[in-house]
This record gives sequence, structure tokens and C-alpha cells, in this order.
Amino acid sequence: MTPEAKHLITKYKGAGRKLGIEEAAIIVNNYVTRHELTEYQYGALVSFVDNRGAQAFYQSKLLKIINEDFYPDWELRASKEFDKPCWCVWLGKYNKSMAIRRAKEKRLFLTPLLVVHNVPETKR
Repeated sequence: MTPEAKHLITKYKGAGRKLGIEEAAIIVNNYVTRHELTEYQYGALVSFVDNRGAQAFYQSKLLKIINEDFYPDWELRASKEFDKPCWCVWLGKYNKSMAIRRAKEKRLFLTPLLVVHNVPETKR
């Protein structure tokens, strides 16, 4: 983990302050070590960290699956973690807006990359 990431974790641990996209990206870059992520998976995780915080991500089963799962269906298993009710609680109450956000992050995480092969060049 980079010193920058350690500083962010220490600074905002339990502070209740949103990290911000740039800081959340640093956290994802430093914590995800096992699998290479697609652009969509990366975006979903940055959104999650931005909203729930670095400490929650660091301690989550979501990160554990991403970093330790050797099974071919690791992406599907990890995506199911977005459905957990604990990620939709704010100030001790279920928050529908957070549930909607988690559903969008899950959908983004599972979005396949489209690769176009043999595209003919257009005439100019």
C-alpha cells in the first residue's frame, strides 16, 4: 500500500467524511491486488468506496472475494456483495437511495466489455 493510501485511511477512518472520487480511486488501486478489473468494475468500486468509505471497503467481503477468490465465477460472487442490506444503512436506518446506488454499482460491475473485431475502415 502506498503512503498516500495509508494517509487517507488514517485521516478518514471513522470521520464520516466522503473521500471524493480521486481519493476513492487511490484506495481501489491500492487494495485490489488479485484480479485485473474492467473499466466498469473499477468504476463501480470507486463509487462504492466514495460512498461507504475506505475502512468499510477494506473490511468487506467484497474486497476479500476480489483479492482471494480463484474461482472462474469470482465476478458474480463479488457482485452479490452489493446486495447486502448492511451497505444500504445510514444513521442506523435502511436508506432507499443507497439501495438504488448499490443496485447501479452492481449492474455496472457486471457490465461486460464489448470488443468489436474486424471492423472495416470507413472511406473518407
